[in-house]
Amino acid sequence: MTQFMTEAVSINNDQAIEPKQARVERAHRGRESVSWERFLSEVTQGRTVEEHSANHTIYKQGEHADTLFYLRHGKVMLMATSEYGKEAVVAILNAGEFFGEGCMADESLRRKTATALTDCTLDRIEK
Repeated sequence: MTQFMTEAVSINNDQAIEPKQARVERAHRGRESVSWERFLSEVTQGRTVEEHSANHTIYKQGEHADTLFYLRHGKVMLMATSEYGKEAVVAILNAGEFFGEGCMADESLRRKTATALTDCTLDRIEK
């Protein structure tokens, strides 16, 4: 059974390697979490608030990718379909998560389909 390191490991008695989780925790100590709702509420251009009912398709795989979404309330499913027609659920997103970010990395087409699993409130942010 694999055990996780929780303390630094000494190498040659000169250096210590700090486990990744400890580095992450140390990096986040003393920092306040970001309030994306507050930040996005100050964006006045290129942002709209949308309401979607359960089972509504927000966007489809293969459509033009020009917007990023922030999920304020509800649940969204991301699903991909292979060239052979096989479907796979890639993620189930909860409030407080972004999706559709591929457009920010110059993806011109959507790689997944986003569907509201519950009634949702989204911020739609134009690229």
